[in-house]
Amino acid sequence: MTKIGAIWLLVGITIGLRTFFSTTGMASGDGVYYLEAAQNLLLDQKFRITTLGIGQTLPTDGYDPFTLWPIGYPTLIAVCAFLTGLPVFWASKLLGWILAGFSLWGFWRLAPDEFPTLSGTLLFATPLLLFSSTMSEPAFLTTLIWFVYWIHQFIQTQHKKALIWMLVCAVLLFLFRYVGIFAGLVLLQVLWKLRHERPKNFRSLWAVVFIWSGLVLGYAIWNHARSGAFSGMDRFTGTPPETTQVLLSWLKGFGVVFLPLVTDRIQGAMFLFLVGLQVIIVGFSFRSPSLNQPHHAAPSPIRNEASLVHLLFSTGLLYLVVMTVARWNHVLWLQQYSFYMELFAPVFWLWIPAIVLKARSHPKWYGRVKKAFWATAITSFLFYVPLWAIKQVYENKTSYPIAAKWALNSAKDLPKGSVVLFGDAHLNYLRPDLIRIEPPSKPLFARPAGYDATLEHLGKAYPNRPLYIFMNTRFNNMNPDDFVTSQWFDSSFVDRNKKAAPNTKLRLR
Repeated sequence: MTKIGAIWLLVGITIGLRTFFSTTGMASGDGVYYLEAAQNLLLDQKFRITTLGIGQTLPTDGYDPFTLWPIGYPTLIAVCAFLTGLPVFWASKLLGWILAGFSLWGFWRLAPDEFPTLSGTLLFATPLLLFSSTMSEPAFLTTLIWFVYWIHQFIQTQHKKALIWMLVCAVLLFLFRYVGIFAGLVLLQVLWKLRHERPKNFRSLWAVVFIWSGLVLGYAIWNHARSGAFSGMDRFTGTPPETTQVLLSWLKGFGVVFLPLVTDRIQGAMFLFLVGLQVIIVGFSFRSPSLNQPHHAAPSPIRNEASLVHLLFSTGLLYLVVMTVARWNHVLWLQQYSFYMELFAPVFWLWIPAIVLKARSHPKWYGRVKKAFWATAITSFLFYVPLWAIKQVYENKTSYPIAAKWALNSAKDLPKGSVVLFGDAHLNYLRPDLIRIEPPSKPLFARPAGYDATLEHLGKAYPNRPLYIFMNTRFNNMNPDDFVTSQWFDSSFVDRNKKAAPNTKLRLR
């Protein structure tokens, strides 16, 4: 078995184990809505989900258009489920493994000489976590590698094939995550580079930018026509964060990705232990006495290597800028250090290859960088799985089949068409016949409505439907019991939640 085959097998086994033994790996908070959108696309060929929040008006059928997130990732899940016959959850797991394979292929096309090293990127904890979870980031990361590859191919060869695929990747980046709009800035950067060098290519690339802009604008108009907002939902912007707050968020984000034994969900002594361990690993790698041996000398530079390194660094930087601006007012004011690991993953995904390729032109550092990379990747992989397993046991997590059964049992006596306030989020796709609603919360509203006002509003919107509310309940095995807090909901919800007995389910009408 080749080295890359062994890496792909390790990644596949890890994704499978995390999926089965850890509900944290099964879906993110947003993931249940991706799964519901995919399920509804299969059932009635419509992009819709149960309403996310209670605004001034409520849809009579309980569904909102799927516009808060782009449609790309749920569509991939639906296609995978349709072709394989798998439930949408398991289809999303298979999709993660397939995307990992396409990422490996992308690394091979990007830099064949460094492919064995770049393939080891998938052994880092952050990619393993993302590719085993129901998140849109793996599709985004996979497309990002191919986007950079086709741009580089176009710069070097001027082939129309590269131009077409560059446009396809730019569109897909936007369809997987709205922050993918940064691809337009990358294309403009390439335009600036070619403005004097190749006038003919300059005009061809302008055509790509024009088509891409038209498609993005068309999507925005489509979203606005369905929901009244570009991204599907107007949000309270809150108080702009302080510069120090943003810088600390960046520091944490880089720490949890570039020190890959650390995740943003680990704090305190464990956080310090893992950071210290990572520093030791890198330190020993750089001080190894074998670094001066001939076989660690840097190979001959790849043709146009400097251009590729610049493209990787600049694309990662443009993403970082756009991501920061996009989240500046929407989330930072509520969650002080909210640049999480998944948001920095694209920077890691591009800058690690850039660092490895850059080191090729510096023989003194090439061997050190590669040894530090592999020591980190292997240690990360060896620590990641057992540490995560211990974390699940400590937090009393359960496997997905058990968690899904628990969710279905919690709602087994609810009639079809019932309105459910709170409840297990996985009911969104496990029981698509229910209207599951979460009360008004931040950051969607500056002052979310209270308990009585919410029930009155629901009563007027759905006068003929049974109404249930889950109180003081572990809503699902991904969220803690104190999910209903004053950080998100009106205090009247928090007070009533604390007074109710554990796992209380009330029929209000």
